[in-house]
Amino acid sequence: MTQTSAPPVIPGPRDGSTERRQPVALVPPRLTKAVIRNFRLLRRAELSFTDKVTLCVGRNNTGKTSLAKLFEFFVARKKTSLRIEDFSADCYEEFLAAHRLFASGEAEQARNTVPAVTLTLHISYDKDCGQYGPLAPFVVDLDPDCSEVVIRFAYTLGDGALKDFLGNVPVEPDDTATLERLGRGIP
Repeated sequence: MTQTSAPPVIPGPRDGSTERRQPVALVPPRLTKAVIRNFRLLRRAELSFTDKVTLCVGRNNTGKTSLAKLFEFFVARKKTSLRIEDFSADCYEEFLAAHRLFASGEAEQARNTVPAVTLTLHISYDKDCGQYGPLAPFVVDLDPDCSEVVIRFAYTLGDGALKDFLGNVPVEPDDTATLERLGRGIP
């Protein structure tokens, strides 16, 4: 025989008032949307998640595994890096353009052209909760009506890494050879 218990409650209003209120039942934060840029088949993808169950169903080679790998890459906290093959194929021209810009002395413009892989998570939470658990560091909005946290993960070229990444690759007429060399240098 199991004993049922009431859901945990967290006292205290978010607005800082001292007015005594009824305890609020804890409503867990919920992932509502994920926006992906430049990862494998997911050049520009936006996914919405429902309250109860979200299934990722699709034909072969449509991005299901890419989605799982991207979440694992950013959320698993493993030390790992991406390869050029992990960037969307549409990014290859951006890598080449950045290389050409750098070779012509346009370092700042080249830096802005190097593609980044990003995952932006939208998480809703109960604004009357008072405590936010692991979301607490991300709840920085002082608007008492706000009930969403947006967390952006990005795999970008680090500060000071442009010369090491692009400067050691000679300018060649063959784009495939240039991409191969750039791929070996992705930090």
